[in-house]
Amino acid sequence: MSSLPRRAALVALLAPLATACAGEVRRDGPVPDARPAAVQGTELWAQLPTGRVTVTVGAPVRTIPGAEVSGGQAVDAGRGREFLPVAVAYDDLLGVPYDAPQADTDPTELTRLELHVGERGYRVPFVEVGRTSYLEVPTGAADQLSLDVEFDGVTQSVDAAGERVTGLAEGLYHASTRTTLESCGDRDERTCRYDLWEYPYVEGLGWASQRRPDATWVVVTAQTWLRADQVRVDGEACRAEALGGSIRLRVDGEPATAELSVPANVRPGGHGLGAKDAFLVAPAPTHELEVTSTWGCRLGERSADREFVDRVSAFS
Repeated sequence: MSSLPRRAALVALLAPLATACAGEVRRDGPVPDARPAAVQGTELWAQLPTGRVTVTVGAPVRTIPGAEVSGGQAVDAGRGREFLPVAVAYDDLLGVPYDAPQADTDPTELTRLELHVGERGYRVPFVEVGRTSYLEVPTGAADQLSLDVEFDGVTQSVDAAGERVTGLAEGLYHASTRTTLESCGDRDERTCRYDLWEYPYVEGLGWASQRRPDATWVVVTAQTWLRADQVRVDGEACRAEALGGSIRLRVDGEPATAELSVPANVRPGGHGLGAKDAFLVAPAPTHELEVTSTWGCRLGERSADREFVDRVSAFS
């Protein structure tokens, strides 16, 4: 038998295998138009300045059921590959101080998620309402999982064992809740309420440590009210409509870095003032707050001022 018939027989034998290889689809990463109905498994979570994001990675599968594919046809993984079901959840304001001014911050514009499976990294879409998806990855790679979370230029990482590398975001994990400080008292003539919290990130101002190493933001809210007749001009009591004033805050002797909006303390019979300022200071067990309120009254051409200075300490 000549070599030519033998060669033809070998080509005929290998043809089906060559066809199968040519038709095999090799994927890596997100599988389009496939959504797992539910995902349970390893949870990787990270604290954001606006809330908490959790990425759940389920057990790997070789086939995605047709019911979870938009076209209705089951999808098989390639050779040496498998599918990982993934879910992203976001809890707005979870772990965020009660009075943190984050209401207008859109985490979808500032957050980037990258899931590491084995030696590869895969972008995972972040949406506030939550989302599920499938990733096609090398078989066995899911034994090594970790998550990188970037928020407004600062990245932190967490692995399947819960080990974290938080870097500049460390302060998010032990942030103080709002502290109501000592006030000037609920007397008829003057009332005050001062609040303070310490946090590494403030909306519109960014990360404190990017401005100054080893610094944090301290945000103070002051609302105070004075009865009009406590300011007198030549012995004559001021009227509420003639009373005005200003307020100045200092923390640890430092002037404010930025002013944030806050309503004044409004009550009849007097005048209210409100201030909310952010301070870039070193983290400390306590902070010293100084509130200076200056009140003025104008009766015709005559005027008079009265100043109050309150100094209080707050645990952070």
